[in-house]
Amino acid sequence: MKWNTRSALYGAALLTSVNLFAQVVGFVYRVCLARLIGAEGIGLLSLVTPVHSVLLSLIVSGLAVAVSRLSAGYAALGNTLAVRQLVHRALFVFLLLWCAVALPVILFSDGISVALLGDARTRTGLLLLLPCLLLTGIENIHKNHFYGLKEIHPPAVSEVLENLVRTGAVLTLLICLRPSHEEYAIGLVVLGMVICEIVSASLLRFLYRRAQRGRRAAGPGLPRRRMLSDMAAVAVPFALSGLLSNLIGAAGSVMIPARLMASGLTADEALSSYGVVVGMTMPLLSLPLAFAVGLALVMIPRLSEDLALQRFSSIRRRAARALTLATAALLPSMGLLALAGPNLARLLFRQAAAGFYIPPLALGTVFACYHSILNSLLSALGLQTRAAASAVFAGLLQLVLTWLGVAQPRLGIGGFVYAFLIASALGALLSALDLRRFLRAHAD
Repeated sequence: MKWNTRSALYGAALLTSVNLFAQVVGFVYRVCLARLIGAEGIGLLSLVTPVHSVLLSLIVSGLAVAVSRLSAGYAALGNTLAVRQLVHRALFVFLLLWCAVALPVILFSDGISVALLGDARTRTGLLLLLPCLLLTGIENIHKNHFYGLKEIHPPAVSEVLENLVRTGAVLTLLICLRPSHEEYAIGLVVLGMVICEIVSASLLRFLYRRAQRGRRAAGPGLPRRRMLSDMAAVAVPFALSGLLSNLIGAAGSVMIPARLMASGLTADEALSSYGVVVGMTMPLLSLPLAFAVGLALVMIPRLSEDLALQRFSSIRRRAARALTLATAALLPSMGLLALAGPNLARLLFRQAAAGFYIPPLALGTVFACYHSILNSLLSALGLQTRAAASAVFAGLLQLVLTWLGVAQPRLGIGGFVYAFLIASALGALLSALDLRRFLRAHAD
């Protein structure tokens, strides 16, 4: 059987394989990391990484989605010159945004680490996040350019290499330098991430330039103001949604240890309890999400192309196929993890509490995955504002329920688990209703 390398099925299969490999490597990486820096170190790292997510959502995520979606739309209309202009202008906008956030982080890193993150030991890792963020942005703009043109091999190669280099760099630094203080350990972890991003961004930039030499630019292009307007229409709602969602997540990461202390735990016990669930238990559940991630990356440019050409019957078929394939992949894998996960987590992480909350977290992860896929479909169809609204609603609901539940001695960290389950289910329901309304409005 000969595969059509530009088909949705081939793309989903390849990206699923790549993401599954990345999840397996990432899982092994987290197991080794947990053993090298301990539950308290994982808790500290869980305070730093939300800052990266917040800044990434603010200055990168919206631009990356805009590049993928607009590349597909411009290419469908034969305007390949506009596709080339899009990448250059997206990079320019990103560099301006990076400078705007890097300066205050450098100037106020002490205050951010102590007042916002609640632990001065996060400062070194916080500063090292800035070069990591710069390289991640360059990488993601080029990667989503390839996704938009349905050229999935360059980002697939980059993803594999990125995960291998990150795992090798971080673990080598920790093993060879053996940091005796948690601040230095977190700094070494982020430094390993920087090394990984240097390799990935350089590779994708090289592959992009090589592809441009073999591709003839056609079409009239677009005026700068028109293209910036197109980019803003896609990127701003997505960026604001991602920013609010990640701010909510970052607030939760700071709030949860404090609320655990309010329930009667000491500071070290609270940080360790949070590290066990967020840094050990939840990563185990991320393995089956490889298919969902690959599916979303493949479907966005295809639905954007269908929308540009007003092919609504094709949109309905693709959306139904995406949800059917997601169901077939998610439910069996999460069911298996709910049954076998508790013993597996305790064996791998050597923590008695590591697998305690796997069954409710597995169900919550299923709903979160549906929510993510549905929001990707909505964004591809120009409904990014509706997708943003449901994401922010789910995040705020989870934050409120977490605040109320975690401080209860009977629930403790379980309050976070059940808040995640309820918020994910309601968020997925809202996005499903929005997609249904769109499809009904454009029925033949």
